[in-house]
Amino acid sequence: GIPDNLDCHPEEYKLICTIIGHNKNCTFLPSLRKIGWALRDGNGLLPPYFAPQALHSLYLTHSSANPTSAQGDLVQQYTPFIRTLSIGSHLLMPLARPNSLSVVEIALSLKYLESLRIWAAYEAMSLTPSDLQRLGESPTIRDLDVHITSFRESRDAVKLPKIRRLRLVGLAVDISSLLRHIKTPALLDLELSCNAINAKQFVDLVRSLGGAPLAQNLRSLSLSASRYWNSEGTYDSDVTYEPDSVWYLSTLLRPCINMVKLQSFELSTIPWENVITDGDDIREIAEWLPNSLQRLSLSHLHYPPWPPLTLLRHFARHCPNLIELEFLALRLDPVPCCDSPWYADHSKSSEPDDIVPSDSIKGDHPLQIFRTGDMWRRSLPEGMEQEDVKAIGEYLHSLFPRLDLVRMRDLVKRNRPPTCRCFDSGYYLVLNQIEKAREKRRREGVRVS
Repeated sequence: GIPDNLDCHPEEYKLICTIIGHNKNCTFLPSLRKIGWALRDGNGLLPPYFAPQALHSLYLTHSSANPTSAQGDLVQQYTPFIRTLSIGSHLLMPLARPNSLSVVEIALSLKYLESLRIWAAYEAMSLTPSDLQRLGESPTIRDLDVHITSFRESRDAVKLPKIRRLRLVGLAVDISSLLRHIKTPALLDLELSCNAINAKQFVDLVRSLGGAPLAQNLRSLSLSASRYWNSEGTYDSDVTYEPDSVWYLSTLLRPCINMVKLQSFELSTIPWENVITDGDDIREIAEWLPNSLQRLSLSHLHYPPWPPLTLLRHFARHCPNLIELEFLALRLDPVPCCDSPWYADHSKSSEPDDIVPSDSIKGDHPLQIFRTGDMWRRSLPEGMEQEDVKAIGEYLHSLFPRLDLVRMRDLVKRNRPPTCRCFDSGYYLVLNQIEKAREKRRREGVRVS
């Protein structure tokens, strides 16, 4: 069949030009809808007759010192009906800053453009306040993904009245400042990825977000952070960091409590060892998460000890509409319904408070997917017996009777390296026990959907 996507490389350029020339300057891919094109040495512009009117997505990357002039010429050659445009660079070192305003003008010249991404490995194509405000004047752009710079001193309001999805990448201080002055009445989906010197800068960013008017209407929020990069575009491991306090995760996320319409929340890549969590901390988070939440991902925990599996009871009790839940890692701890020697030896290390599901936990919780990043390789703790695994399976089934075991097994298989057996995974064995508990309930006449 005719491909609807083409990812071009330099060695293919001459062949494309030759075929179009023999085809009387007509495209040989009339149904092409997406083009991915890399501007590299020895690689020219695609012939103007290459793109059919059906084209709606254009993805450009460059490695030249003055990329925007070439990119502008290339975009102008194509059909004006493009709806998705991505312009960026994989260069690791910063360029002499190209005229990002020309990229903005390219986007504004496309009358049907709905989705725009302007990106770079560093900040070579970051947008200033005036650049971002100009994009906000577009009557058609709804999805915007950009790097920003020079916002920390700006006090001017940035109006993005049509934007429904926004992704911002930049220094934490720049993003914090923008959040205090941005006006986005239609925004539903927000993703923030920042570079910060320490955890306090990230905490300040979350506080700015919690106090922003846009927080009230958000349906989806994703937060991530990385350590500060210096002006040469390399990881700055020698910077003298200010003294920083220990931050519990619940304190860090507390400003998000005002997001009463939130349906999806993701926290990933928090690189500081002084951002910690424990069972009580997780319980606090579960208590104040909005009831509207359907998807939660807390994959930020990079430093052991990992929280215990039994903390899931907090989400069963306080998050009645949760469908998908993800952690980076959880311990396969004992549950208090097994009299094995292993449980007797290890139960004192588990959380003491109400581990057994109580009447306040409904037996029909809608959770379908629970996953951790280490599901494929987390083996059973030494000394754990079959009865212990059975108890864990029955415990999870009592909390979440609607788990989609087929999809969860598939997640274990897909996340493992090709050389590893997933069937020996502790989680895979627990899933088998959940299925047995479900079958037992069926035989006993308990209805399970």
